[in-house]
Amino acid sequence: MSKEKPLVSILLCVYNCEKYIDECIKSIISQTFKKFEVIIIDDGSTDKSAELIEIFLKDDNRIKFYKKKNAGLTESLNYGISLTNSNYIIRLDADDLMFKKRIETIYNLILKSNADIVVNRSLVIDSNGKKLKRTKKLNYVLFKKYLLKGFSPVAHSSVIFKKEKIIELGLYSSFYEKSQDYDLWLRMLSNKAKFYFCNQTLTGLRIHSESLTSSEIDYYSIIALMNYKLQAEFNNSFSNEELLLNKKNFFEWISKNQIFRFCNSMDKSFFSKSIYFFLHIKNHLIYISFKKYAKRINPIKHI
Repeated sequence: MSKEKPLVSILLCVYNCEKYIDECIKSIISQTFKKFEVIIIDDGSTDKSAELIEIFLKDDNRIKFYKKKNAGLTESLNYGISLTNSNYIIRLDADDLMFKKRIETIYNLILKSNADIVVNRSLVIDSNGKKLKRTKKLNYVLFKKYLLKGFSPVAHSSVIFKKEKIIELGLYSSFYEKSQDYDLWLRMLSNKAKFYFCNQTLTGLRIHSESLTSSEIDYYSIIALMNYKLQAEFNNSFSNEELLLNKKNFFEWISKNQIFRFCNSMDKSFFSKSIYFFLHIKNHLIYISFKKYAKRINPIKHI
């Protein structure tokens, strides 16, 4: 294989994914675009993931494999970014896969558009690869609308971004054990990053029992959205250090907050036809009380 500097880096973070990792890597090395490197970070897997990955190392020197103690996805992502040798990074989860022209298509688009991030559509598949549906078409207005409702319409495996832009934003925030991508998209909005949305379906997004979102409330996404709103209103928000320092108190406050508990106890079926409106009202009400709480934590910064 060529030892040229790669034009693109694929960042693949792995944790106990022996069932899917073989298909995932094969989808990368069969790409029409060839000038890439693969940075694989094994976050302390206890299954056979590492053994399966090492088979590919013998025949393809574009693949670089790093093992580390289990510390969560966020640390693996930031560690992987530090190891990349290209300014263009493609994300892929170990249970997802790429279609053959994915790299070629989105690399050309990010160059042509000079965007900071390009998002492609995905085909949702089940554990056996059965096609379920395609993700929705997006534009900037719709993307922002969904984010401000409290969730991300973008699969983490469907993006390519400029490394320099992510470094400028401070990488993935170490506060977020979950929803680190959602927080990053919100911070990109705050910093007026340039988004480009590709309507081609280029990624297979796998949904299976191990990947399903926990029924437990994701407090991280709530805090990310509230912090974004503080930034928009005050032109200031909690730093990563402040979030980490106040983590336990934030979670306790949200779980005990009367408005939050009331909104989550309501019969969601009643709002099925207007769920986005309901989410907007819910998040607005939570923000009002969150803002008061933020002022108590750091009154000088937020008043």
